[in-house]
Amino acid sequence: MKFRKKPVVIKATQFFDNRKPWPRGVKPATLQHNLPRDRDYWPAGAPVVVTIHGQTTRVRDGDWIITEPDGEHFYPCKPDTFAATYEPVEEAAPDAEAIKWAIALLEIHDGVKVNENSQMWLMRLRAMVPVTDAGL
Repeated sequence: MKFRKKPVVIKATQFFDNRKPWPRGVKPATLQHNLPRDRDYWPAGAPVVVTIHGQTTRVRDGDWIITEPDGEHFYPCKPDTFAATYEPVEEAAPDAEAIKWAIALLEIHDGVKVNENSQMWLMRLRAMVPVTDAGL
């Protein structure tokens, strides 16, 4: 039996040591990460990512830092693997008319004026109704 990987949109940032601040999820190695064991030795301060499984992995220039679906954990991916696996996705700009309707819906639902400049209204709306291809 054969399977095809489901198309999933990910968030990723390419790492370069000289670009500060480092991407979320990358931190300097501490002494506890310096034990060589079964991997390359790295000095304290070297960039590492601690994965969702607790594995500490050294990050090198050009590696991509991928955000886990939970938004709180990360894992590195080598540039050649990333290029073979992922392609850029264009993000559609929110439809201005859909935004006006969404804000009106929240104001009716909550009975409170919504601040358009805050992104909180969008998170609250997503929790209330299923999001469609309307650009929300």
